[in-house]
Amino acid sequence: MGNLRRWLAVALLLTLAACGRSQSPQQLAAAGQIDQNAPIKVSETIAVAAPPAKVWSILSNIADWPLWQSDITGTAVDGVPAAGVLFSWNTAGMSIHSQIQLFKPDSAIAWTGEIVNFHAIHVWTLTPTADGGTVVTTQESMTGWFISFFYSSADLRQADERWLQALKVAAEH
Repeated sequence: MGNLRRWLAVALLLTLAACGRSQSPQQLAAAGQIDQNAPIKVSETIAVAAPPAKVWSILSNIADWPLWQSDITGTAVDGVPAAGVLFSWNTAGMSIHSQIQLFKPDSAIAWTGEIVNFHAIHVWTLTPTADGGTVVTTQESMTGWFISFFYSSADLRQADERWLQALKVAAEH
């Protein structure tokens, strides 16, 4: 019983801390930021031998994600991708409901997403290199009741590394 009380106290403290945040996930994503206070967060980078415009055309075409990212089994987009557009996508047997918060062609895209009571912020930035390539950085944070029991930063890191590798292969092909 003591452990249950301890876990409930921790959950209550985390909830109260989340309520006290000055910026919502949508505001953070629109500013190209993740939640630095999230229990799960990662940042990964990869160099791609393709110009930002090509990388952008692949990454921002949500409808085609399943064609190059094997972890994604389906997508549905409510219109042409742009800030404010809603979309959903399926991965690992789950449907994630998302909204684009930041849309800067050839430069950055960020969205928020949720499934059950878990909330994510995913930010991608594209930086041109002197040799005509692109450095792609992805940052992601996840929050929610007891999310750490189901998922970890290590799990998220592996997933984001697969995204980056798949994007690199698609862009360099």
